[in-house]
Amino acid sequence: MKNINLIYSDKITKESQSDYLDYENINDYDYTHIDDLKNNIKYIYIEFIPGYPSYEFKEHDSYLVPSEIYKKITEGYDINLIYMTHSETDTPWCIKDIEDVLKKYEIDLNKVYLLTGNQLLEKVKEKYNGSINIKTINRIPKDFCRKVFHQEKKYGFDYRLKKYLFQCYNRLYKPHRFLTLSYLHHNGLLEKCDWSFLRNLGHQEDYKNIELYRGNYSLLKEIISETEIKKINKSLEFILDTKSKKSDEELHYESDRPDGPNFTNLYTHNPFQYSYINIITESQFEWENIIHITEKSMAPFYFYQIPIIVGSVNHIKKMRELYDFDWFDDIVNHDYDSEEDNQKRLQKIMQELIRLNSIEEDIISFYYNNKERFEHNKKEIQKIDNSEIDRKFFKSFKS
Repeated sequence: MKNINLIYSDKITKESQSDYLDYENINDYDYTHIDDLKNNIKYIYIEFIPGYPSYEFKEHDSYLVPSEIYKKITEGYDINLIYMTHSETDTPWCIKDIEDVLKKYEIDLNKVYLLTGNQLLEKVKEKYNGSINIKTINRIPKDFCRKVFHQEKKYGFDYRLKKYLFQCYNRLYKPHRFLTLSYLHHNGLLEKCDWSFLRNLGHQEDYKNIELYRGNYSLLKEIISETEIKKINKSLEFILDTKSKKSDEELHYESDRPDGPNFTNLYTHNPFQYSYINIITESQFEWENIIHITEKSMAPFYFYQIPIIVGSVNHIKKMRELYDFDWFDDIVNHDYDSEEDNQKRLQKIMQELIRLNSIEEDIISFYYNNKERFEHNKKEIQKIDNSEIDRKFFKSFKS
C-alpha cells in the first residue's frame, strides 16, 4: 500500500511534518528516521514559514532546511522540499528571490514546492520563468468554515438587529485600509458605518512617533496621486488622529491580541449581524499578480451580509470561479473589481458605496425580501470544508 513518506530525527519532530496532513484528515503516511532513508523511496520534508518565505530566504541567505536534510539531498536521496505559508501570499517577485538562493546551494529546483495563499501564484512563476513547483493553499477559507460552524453559539437571519448600513473592520495598518476609511470620511459615509482601525499608523510605538506620519503620506502613492492626497488631506488627518479605534459593536469584548485577531470572540459575539453591507478591506490591494482570499472575504457570506471587497484587481472574479456565492448583482454593481488602475478601482468602489447609500431604503427592502439568497451563501460556506484540492496535492506524494 502506498503512503506519504515523512522524515523525522532528533531535531525534526514528527508533529512538525504531519501537522497539515492531520488537518486535512490524511492518515496514510509513514515516518522514517533520517538515518534509515532508502534510495528507492520518495520522501517529503515540510518547512512551515509563518510569514513570507522569500523574505526568510533572503534574510538568512539559506535554503531554510536542517543541515541534516541538506546532507541527505547531496547524498542523492529523493527528498522533496515543501516550503509552505498558508496565511500569506508572499511577494509578486517571490519565485525569483527563492530560486536565486536555492541555486547557490545547487538544490534541484524540480524537487522544490512553494505553497502560499496567492491565487495567482502560477502567474508569478510564469513572469519570472520559474522552475520550482507551486501550489495555492486554501487553508484560510477552510479555517473560517471550521471555526464558524463548530462554534457553540449559532446565528440565523434576523433583519431586526440591523443598525448600520455599512461595516468596515480593519486591524493592521495597510495603505488601502487607511485610504478606504479616509474616503468614507471624505464622502460623509463614515457616520453610516460601524468601523474599526485597531492598529493605525504608529501603533507599535504607542503613537509616540505619530507626528512623523502627519503630512507624510508617501506610503499611499502606490495607490493614489499626490493631487488626490491633497484633495482628501483633512480626512487623512482625521483617520490618523483616531489612533486605535474599536468598532462600536466590539467595545464590550477583546477583539485583538498581540499574536493576532481573537477569532473566537469575533465569531461568538458576531458584530456582523448589525450591518447590511460589509466593506471588506482585504489583505492585498495594489500588488500585481496577487489575490489573497482570506476569512475577511468569507465572513459576509456566512453572516448574512452584502459584500463590497476592497481588494486586488479581479479578486471577486476569482471568487466567482471558486465558489457559488450569490453576489447580489441585481442591487450591487461589482464592476469596480475589473479595474486595473489602483486609484480608479478604489474610486469606483467609493462611487458604488455612495450610490448604495442613496438607495438605503431599497437595500433594507431587498434584505428583508431575500432571506433564501442569504441562506444559500451560508450553505456554500459549509461546503468549503469538503474541498479536496489540498488533500489531492499531498496525496500525490504517495510512493
